[in-house]
Amino acid sequence: MTVMFLLWFAIGAATGALHTAGLWRRAHRVARPEWSFPSRMPLVAITLVIAALVGRILPAAIGWAIGLAMTSVVFVSRQRRWM
Repeated sequence: MTVMFLLWFAIGAATGALHTAGLWRRAHRVARPEWSFPSRMPLVAITLVIAALVGRILPAAIGWAIGLAMTSVVFVSRQRRWM
């Protein structure tokens, strides 16, 4: 793996984690109204479009998917522990 691959992977993972956190907070009505759909989707779109323009869409998309999945697992396990 190259440094550029790891960089775009990390950027994608951070975007996926932020996306999941926004979805989770909105679904559980903890979030402020401004952290809703219009705030999350441009972040994801901008990250993936820039990654595509520089030729790093695959590491960014893989990172996004892993960040989304891992953050979802963390939130679900935290919720089940408190139930």
